[in-house]
Amino acid sequence: MPIAPEPKDLHIDQILTNLSIQYKNEDHIWPEVLPLLKVAQKSDKYFKYDKADTFRVKDLKLGPTSRPNESGYGVATETYAVEDYGEAIWVSDDAIRLADAPLQVEFDTIQQLNTDLDIAQEVRVADLVFAAAM
Repeated sequence: MPIAPEPKDLHIDQILTNLSIQYKNEDHIWPEVLPLLKVAQKSDKYFKYDKADTFRVKDLKLGPTSRPNESGYGVATETYAVEDYGEAIWVSDDAIRLADAPLQVEFDTIQQLNTDLDIAQEVRVADLVFAAAM
């Protein structure tokens, strides 16, 4: 007597066409700590206020007929230099044309490149901030 096929033999596993899983760190702090600043030149100067003047504890108490103490602050210039960073992932026409859904090779590649740039920026900012704190 013939035996009916088992359910596991009636289906061949396929890729889901409406789901793929990518990873992204939504908790980068570099944009808050040191946000990007558009500049016209790759190097130039900027003003920097004197830190000691900013945090000096001053006697600001006034007597009934006294005048306030005079104070001030210092300002100096410092220089900056822009450093360029970049990365490339080569994507062939075949990869774009032959990728199964839900993959979007061009979009996914851009996402990966942006993730790599964000991680590298996070490390540079952390190194700069924590080195300055020491």
